[in-house]
Amino acid sequence: MPSRKACCPSLEKARIIYSSLREAGIDFVVYLPDSANYFVQRMAAEDPQVTSVSVTREDEGLAIAMGAFMGGRNPVLIIEASGLGLCTLAFSTLGHEQRMATLILYGHNFALGEVRDVHACTRWVAEPILDALRIPNLTLM
Repeated sequence: MPSRKACCPSLEKARIIYSSLREAGIDFVVYLPDSANYFVQRMAAEDPQVTSVSVTREDEGLAIAMGAFMGGRNPVLIIEASGLGLCTLAFSTLGHEQRMATLILYGHNFALGEVRDVHACTRWVAEPILDALRIPNLTLM
């Protein structure tokens, strides 16, 4: 099994990501536990100033995050990119029709040498799914 170091941001980079989320006003974190975002998710779960919710499916998480937005919170959904395909109905009904919003932070690896071949498909489908649904997105490298 690959080491955690090979599959997720270092603790230092996770701290930068998490502190950036907090500086941006994020106060509600929904996540599906995964190896790529583990440190960021753990920081959210341990932060007493943030409501943190662990879910079992990405579309469930998106609905909870968007509901939190409607309740006046500033949410982020943290998932692996492979789960975006499960969210298309929630994107269209909640995002487009209901005008609910949330920030989505997902692991998306363009690099050669991906340590898990099951993650390779996310490079091909994540952005096209968001583009097809006309959802603004930005990939940070």
